[in-house]
Amino acid sequence: MKQSELDSHLARLRTLGRDDALIEIKAWAHKSESKSFWETVSAFANNNGGIIVLGLEEPSFTPAPGFNAKDVEDRIRSGLNTSDQHAIRVEPVPDYSVELLKVDTQLCVVVTISPLTVNGPCFVKSKGVSNGSFKRVGDADQRLSALEVYELQHRFDKHASDREHVPGTDINDLDTSLTKAMESRLKRQHSRLDFDETNKWIKQKSIVTQDGELTLAGLMALGEYPQQFFPQLFIDVAVHPGKEKAPAGENTRFVDRVLCESNVATQVLDAIAAIRRNLRTRRVI
Repeated sequence: MKQSELDSHLARLRTLGRDDALIEIKAWAHKSESKSFWETVSAFANNNGGIIVLGLEEPSFTPAPGFNAKDVEDRIRSGLNTSDQHAIRVEPVPDYSVELLKVDTQLCVVVTISPLTVNGPCFVKSKGVSNGSFKRVGDADQRLSALEVYELQHRFDKHASDREHVPGTDINDLDTSLTKAMESRLKRQHSRLDFDETNKWIKQKSIVTQDGELTLAGLMALGEYPQQFFPQLFIDVAVHPGKEKAPAGENTRFVDRVLCESNVATQVLDAIAAIRRNLRTRRVI
């Protein structure tokens, strides 16, 4: 970071009178203040990254008395040193940079944290994954929920479930009109797929496998009736008389209910139609 960039950020924060989603200011004049620093590292790494400026007091954003820039820099570099598993403070360690820049006449430590590029979450080791994983919300660091932790743990996984074959299916289970419409669209787009008399393009698009069975994606996108093989894969649109499924004193369970079957596109269109049919516009004079 250039000195001019830091000055620009501080000018913005002084106008706001607080930190924001991108910048966190910490005095760190005492060793006890290091705890929240690692929580902020976790929060920035698990979101869109951010900048931590150490050595300034809030809300004036002026140099903090007793701040030792060199000592703090050494402790941060030690806590992010992946070659020393005993000293490391967060895992996995995100990409980062540590710089010394001046604010007024005092050196401050500026730490730039990049978003994680591997499965996370980035968490404070001493707290564990469940209690030590954070996210940035406004100017605060908030603990991740169990679902958010799970999502970060699998964010960069490559799933191939849509390419799995569906036993007992073949090309005859495709909706002919949908398949032809897709073929026509691809041809209009000058696709380089092989549109020969054997319909080789269907295999090239992974709609069917090399053994002739439909893939899950092919069946759900272009299948004539996928529920023959996956009865549970449908959209259930239920309209209740109130805000609850079974309000007290109300005998009517549903005002309307539609089970949307067929391929995914048809299901979505049927679901939207059912929802629109049940929307009401009230005018009060």
